[in-house]
Amino acid sequence: MSVRLLPAGLERQTVSGTGTVAAPAAVGGPAPPPRVAPRREESDTSWYTGFAARQAQLNQQSTGAQRALAFLDALQPRLRDLGRRLSTETALDGVPAALADSLDQIRDTWTQRHAMSGGTLDADLRHFPDGDARQRFRIRGLDRAALAHPEAETITFYPRGMGRPSRTLFLAADGSVDERLQRLDRALAPAGIRVALDDAGEPALSVLEAAWPTLRDQVLVQGGGRRFPSGWPARVTAEPDRARIAPLDWRLDGAEARRDAFRQTSAAMTVVEEVRTALLRALGDAAAAVYAEHRRPGRATLGAAAHAFAGALAGDSGYRRLATAGACLRGLSRQRVGSVLDR
Repeated sequence: MSVRLLPAGLERQTVSGTGTVAAPAAVGGPAPPPRVAPRREESDTSWYTGFAARQAQLNQQSTGAQRALAFLDALQPRLRDLGRRLSTETALDGVPAALADSLDQIRDTWTQRHAMSGGTLDADLRHFPDGDARQRFRIRGLDRAALAHPEAETITFYPRGMGRPSRTLFLAADGSVDERLQRLDRALAPAGIRVALDDAGEPALSVLEAAWPTLRDQVLVQGGGRRFPSGWPARVTAEPDRARIAPLDWRLDGAEARRDAFRQTSAAMTVVEEVRTALLRALGDAAAAVYAEHRRPGRATLGAAAHAFAGALAGDSGYRRLATAGACLRGLSRQRVGSVLDR
């Protein structure tokens, strides 16, 4: 008896005592019917799709939180070192080399914030789980007072400069401030710019940090009224919001400057510790939620999961099959399987 492993399953063939296959049908006799491979039912891949989507989102957000923590863990000891030196060297004349080097290390770390955190921390250390940290900025002529002016005006924005796609906004004479803010947000959204009110009730624009350098240097605005009276596209100043932590602005030249740098360093350490605590809590909550879902399922649920798992393996090949099996079997050992089977 010989056995061949085929994609459709196991096929058995009877062989003679000499090891040769049984003789074919006699010449001239009816031809044997063609062998038809058994039809394989279409497998339900919804289980795999949902599983892969949940795993991908969980992995992405967990990785982002860990990268944010890695950046904060690199920044925190440098802030402590600078704060310690400033507390003892505030009244000294000149700028000691060790003090200047300590500040330079903080600045160097801060300029790498976006890359080190994977875009999960903005300039205020707000956490963006999907890695889409944004830069907030202002454009003169688009504050609340200007938007409240009753004069109608058509404004055209060139976010990437002349020759690139533009966005046009019409402000009606009878529009309210809230309505005009909504119109402004809808007009700029396709260019990746969003508009929202800040804590003071003023409109603040924002764009992805990766797109900020280009927009800052190239944005043009054309108007025809009180807000933008030039009548042709003119370059406007996009002013970034001042961040809660701005080590590039800290100064060490003079006792008063060092005292101010000490206050800002102390405030920065408080913010960093608050963000670290929140990130660690979020990671803990995510882990707790995953383990909470590990309830003992019923017979029907187990049967459906097993059928879906078998269908996913039968319908796929290569790395996808290996990834599915590996993810589902991770953590299983021979002892655990034996205990389930009473062996």
